[in-house]
Amino acid sequence: MKTKTFITAALLATAMHASAATTAIISVNFQAGQSPADGPAVTGTAGYIAAGNWNNGLGNWSQGVNPNQVVNLSNLVTSSGAVSSLDMSYTSFGTWDYATGDGNGTNADMMSGFLDNMQVSGSITISDLMPNKGYDVYAYFNNTSTTYIGARGTDGISTNSYYAVTNNPNYPLGGTNGYIVSQDDNVVDGWTTANAILFSGYTGDTFTIDAAPAPGAPPGPYKLTLNGIQIVVTVPEPSSTALLGLGGVALMLRRRRK
Repeated sequence: MKTKTFITAALLATAMHASAATTAIISVNFQAGQSPADGPAVTGTAGYIAAGNWNNGLGNWSQGVNPNQVVNLSNLVTSSGAVSSLDMSYTSFGTWDYATGDGNGTNADMMSGFLDNMQVSGSITISDLMPNKGYDVYAYFNNTSTTYIGARGTDGISTNSYYAVTNNPNYPLGGTNGYIVSQDDNVVDGWTTANAILFSGYTGDTFTIDAAPAPGAPPGPYKLTLNGIQIVVTVPEPSSTALLGLGGVALMLRRRRK
């Protein structure tokens, strides 16, 4: 193969590889529970984005017991089993468990234990999200009765509030893997029935979720309860650097031929 042909082919192959995006999925189950027992752990595949290797955040405390206790999780594991740089801290007014898990370590167990009454106090903070090319966050919620939900997400650059209404039973609700996702930021036209809220297109190093302000007077109880979250991060390809290197090689060979 001629040198020019080889360089052209190598550059083309590297450019194609560099343009391909890779994603990392990090999933966290708020195992929470009713003191003194923890809720069920997720040990298998769960979520709207079906993924394994869930991180289980314990609490071992319930409503009225040590409200606003901070829980820290470090170096969250991705769905591939790799250790990431992402950390998380969270707190809520309390925790609870609907005891609706089936012991299979999948979706029903994830949607059983939860952080409770976050509209009173509490938040979730995900840190060390950089470097990335953007990320989405799915926030899962459940309830055993009709409840109006509002969640607010911010990366310090953009802030969005989304709303939904839960129905009993809220899981499985339908849609994909039993989940219906809401990105409804306006309840004037009616409340969207869902059991997950999607925050999409963020780029900041830190992302925080807390309760959205109640929009007027909901026709029923207004709360924020969260069972789990998933972070889908687009990871930069290291081959971009390799592409620059190959470009340099091509330039050197061209000069040598001259």
